[in-house]
Amino acid sequence: MSHKIIKNIGIVTFYPPMRTEFELFGVETFEKNGFNVFFIDISKILTPNLKYDPPVVNDKIVIKINKIRELYNILNQKNLIIVSAVYYTYKTLWLYRLYKKFNVPYIVFDISYHPSRTFESPQKSLQERIKRLNFRNLIIRLVNSNTFNQFLIKKADFALIPNYFSNILDPIIGKNTKILYTHHSDYDKYLANLDKKVSPENIIVFLDEYLPYHPDFQVMKSKPPVTPMNYYTSISRFFDKLEQKTMLQVVIAAHPRSSRKNLFGDRKVIYNNTLELVRKSRLVVAHSSTALNFVALYKKPVIFMTTDEIIKTDHNNIIMNMAKCFNKIPINIDDETSIDMSDICSIDLEAYNNYLNNHVKIPGTPEINSWEMFIDCLNENHYI
Repeated sequence: MSHKIIKNIGIVTFYPPMRTEFELFGVETFEKNGFNVFFIDISKILTPNLKYDPPVVNDKIVIKINKIRELYNILNQKNLIIVSAVYYTYKTLWLYRLYKKFNVPYIVFDISYHPSRTFESPQKSLQERIKRLNFRNLIIRLVNSNTFNQFLIKKADFALIPNYFSNILDPIIGKNTKILYTHHSDYDKYLANLDKKVSPENIIVFLDEYLPYHPDFQVMKSKPPVTPMNYYTSISRFFDKLEQKTMLQVVIAAHPRSSRKNLFGDRKVIYNNTLELVRKSRLVVAHSSTALNFVALYKKPVIFMTTDEIIKTDHNNIIMNMAKCFNKIPINIDDETSIDMSDICSIDLEAYNNYLNNHVKIPGTPEINSWEMFIDCLNENHYI
């Protein structure tokens, strides 16, 4: 079967792209292989009132879209394939309709897969389930139904699947979709750093999630699980105790979308270097960050923590589930009686290896960058 020859890679994002996205979407890998790469930022359409000003990146390859019609000329290009980093939902149905209208080939992958999805959610009461039977949820079910969407959208041409639990892409995977089993993007970073020598340091790394201010809460129109004053006071107090107990220094691995204002007092805050920080640390502290992938890869001891505020929210279930993956129990840092530091450096190797096999890398997949695997797949299927 003949296909148009791909020369241009358009990466559609629902956030303004940052430095981390350039790595996540393999920009350097694509450019090294002769492709022209550019980002298509549709955040102004999806979230026009988003109050979020990310660090400046290379604007030369970022096209900011303000109106849907501005996409027409882009999608009508010859030799284009789209990397769709925007999930298919009833709110983005229009975008996937455009892929069909212009018959543009596109690839999907589970950009924000989280291991906690593999656990069953707490059983909702009958009253809660009745409340969820509203028009909006009926529309969502209809849009996700294959019976419905097969007539409205073009199914993905390619799907990069990082593990066997990733099913959020199911509604846009069809019988002709080429499925490529790869690994999590964090494993790509791990591979890129295999030959780099790092000396251990006497530090504890906190995997920041920017919980009080993360822009996802604006996008989803939901309330953050913590208030800034309570949250930063609680973790600062806990870090003081942890430093006294271990004689190690707590360093913050900042969330990439966090502001550059230091919210952690005098503690060192480092951006865009989480892998190396975890690799040279003695201990890691986390809530439920996907950067726990590095904890499993480098076999680091980890403390999972929650707070009085978090416990009252659904976010606590996510923390509990992530802790289960590592055979750990979260501690409530606001409750002195729950803070037990007698066993903080223990590691369950079986749990760590199971985590890697289930969530980070499908056993048997090639030990190469995911986007190199995709380029090989394009070549095998006569797209290049």
